[in-house]
Amino acid sequence: MASPPCLPLITLCLILVSSLSKLTLADSYYTPSTNNKVLNPIDSCWRAKSNWATNRRALADCAVGFGKNAIGGKFGATYVVTDPSDDPAKPKPGTLRYAVIQSKPLWIVFAKSMVITLKNELMINSYKTIDGRGAKVEIAYGPCITIQHVSHVIIHGISVHDCKPGKSGLVQDSPTHVGHRRGSDGDAVDIFDSSDIWIDHCSFARCYDGLIDVIHGSTAITISNNFFSHHDKVMLFGHDDNNYEDRKIKVTVAFNRFGPGLVQRMPRVRLGYAHVANNRYEQWEMYAIGGSADPTIFSEGNYFVAPNNPDIKQVTKRETTNGWKNWKWRSSRDKFVNGAYFVPSGYGTTAPGYTKPQSFKVADGAMVPALTSDAGPLSCTTSRAVEALVSPSPQPPAISSIFPPALGCVRRYHDGRPRGPLWRGKKLIGKEALFVILGLKRFKDDNEKLDKFIKTHVLRLLKLDMVSVLNELERQEEVSLAVKMFRVIQKQDWYKPDVFLYKDLIISLARRKKMDDVMELWESMRKEDLFPDSQTYTEVIRGFLQYGSPADAMNIYEDMKKSPDPPEQLPFRILLKGLLPHPLLRNKVKQDFEEIFPDQRVYDPPEEIFGLR
Repeated sequence: MASPPCLPLITLCLILVSSLSKLTLADSYYTPSTNNKVLNPIDSCWRAKSNWATNRRALADCAVGFGKNAIGGKFGATYVVTDPSDDPAKPKPGTLRYAVIQSKPLWIVFAKSMVITLKNELMINSYKTIDGRGAKVEIAYGPCITIQHVSHVIIHGISVHDCKPGKSGLVQDSPTHVGHRRGSDGDAVDIFDSSDIWIDHCSFARCYDGLIDVIHGSTAITISNNFFSHHDKVMLFGHDDNNYEDRKIKVTVAFNRFGPGLVQRMPRVRLGYAHVANNRYEQWEMYAIGGSADPTIFSEGNYFVAPNNPDIKQVTKRETTNGWKNWKWRSSRDKFVNGAYFVPSGYGTTAPGYTKPQSFKVADGAMVPALTSDAGPLSCTTSRAVEALVSPSPQPPAISSIFPPALGCVRRYHDGRPRGPLWRGKKLIGKEALFVILGLKRFKDDNEKLDKFIKTHVLRLLKLDMVSVLNELERQEEVSLAVKMFRVIQKQDWYKPDVFLYKDLIISLARRKKMDDVMELWESMRKEDLFPDSQTYTEVIRGFLQYGSPADAMNIYEDMKKSPDPPEQLPFRILLKGLLPHPLLRNKVKQDFEEIFPDQRVYDPPEEIFGLR
C-alpha cells in the first residue's frame, strides 16, 4: 500500500525539529563570526560587519543592559585627535581634552596611536564618544577620566592604566567655563551623578585608587567587554553606606574579563542594583563580588575560578554589622571552578527588569571563556595605513578618508604592560627600549659591561621608555636587572616617589623569595614616606613566611598597622595561617584581627598542630 502523500512532509518536519533541538547554545544565543569565533550579543552587533570604519556610529546601537540608551556622539560630527599633549586650563585644538569639553555632540577618533599623559583630570561633556578603534590609545601616568553631571557618554577601545591623583587647579570643562578643581582621587574612570554611560572593550590596570567608581546617584550604565588586571579595588558602585541617592544606581556588568592580580570589588555595591552577567573571574585575592547597605545583586551565567588558598574561595563578601540575611543576592547558571562558591541571601525577585531594547539573553556560565576571549581593546586592522594626519578643526574630514574599510578586529592583549613573548609586544615598546632590554639581558652576567651599557644606552632613554623597560623586566622575571633599572630611574631629575613603581618590583622579588632585596627596597620606600597597599603587604608577608622568617613577617605587619589606609583582612589571614607553628606570635595577630574585624571568625586548629602536645 502506498504511503499517504503527507508522510514525507511529516518526516521532514520531524527531522527539522530534531535538528533544531540539537542546536548549541552558541547557535541560539550568539552570532558566530566569519572565523568561527563565537561572539557575544554586543560584538555580533558590529564586529561581524567589515565596514566598521565607514560606519563607526553603528556601535552606538549595540549596547545592552541599563546603558542601552547611551548614544554618545552618534548624531554629531567626527573629531580627529592628532595631538597627545594636554593643557587642562587652555586645551589646544587637536587634543583629546579640546574634543571632550565641547558642548555639541562629537564622535572622537584618533589619527594615530598615542599615549596621553593628562596633567589633570579629563572632564567629559555630554554626548561624546571616545572611539579608539584603528589606533592604540592609552591614557596613563597622570590623572584620568571624570564623568560628572553629564549623560550619554561612550568610551570604547582604549587602555587606561597607572592613573595618579589630580592636583587642585584650573580645569576647563566646557567651551565657556574654566573652574577650580580640588583634585581627583586617582581613579581610572569616576562616574559622578551621571546617566546613560557605556564603557566597552577597554583595559584598566594599576591605578592609585579604584578602576571604575559609580557614585552619587549615577545610573543607566553598562560596563562590558573590558579587561581588568593588576589592581586592588576594582569597581565601586555607591559613594558610602549613608548616601541614599545611590539607591537609584543601576549597572550592568557583562562579558568582562577579570584577569590576574586583582584583589577585590568586582564589583562592590552599596545600596543600588547590579546585574553581573557572563563575566570571567580568574581568581581573586580577597573576594569577587561584595557589598554593604542592602544592595541587590544578580549574578547570572558567570565563570568563577577560585584561588588555591582555601580561605578565600567564597565569591561573595558582605560588610555589615546589622545582618544580611534579607539582602537580595542571587546566583543563576554560574559556573564554579576550583571550589568557588556563592552565598545567596534574601527573598523575592532579583531580575533586572530591563525594557525590551535593554534585554539580552545570558548564556550558561560554561560558555563564558569563549564569550570573553576578546575582552579589552581590539586591534582593528584596515585595508591600508592612515595616509596623513588631518587637522581636526574647524571641520574635520569624513572619517572614511582617514580610516579605510576594515579587515577585522581582534583582541589586543595590552593592559598597560606588554604581554606574551617580547617579540609579540615589541610594537608596544619603543625601539630604543627594546634594544636596551636585549642589551641588559646580554650583559647581565658581566658587571663591567653591564655598567658601561647602562651609561651609554640606558641613560639616554626617555621617561616613558625607562618605565616600559622596568615593567618588561619585571614581566620577564629578570628581577635583578629590574632592581638595577629602578635604581637608575631613582637618579633621574624627573623622578618623584611613586608607590606603584615600588609595588610591582617588591611583589616580583617577594614571589621569587629574594627577601634581602625586598627589605632594601622596603626601607627605601619608607624613607620616601610611602605606604604600600594591601596587596603589597600580603605578598611580602607571605614571602617572609615561606622564606622561614616569621620575625621579618611580623616587622612588616607592625609597619602595616601604621598605614593610613583602612585595614584589609587578607594580610591578617595570611599571617594567621603562616604563624601556626608560632602560637605566641599568632595569638597577638589574632587579638588584633578580632578587634578590627569583630564580625569575622578565626579558625583555630587543634593544639597538636601547634606542637604543644
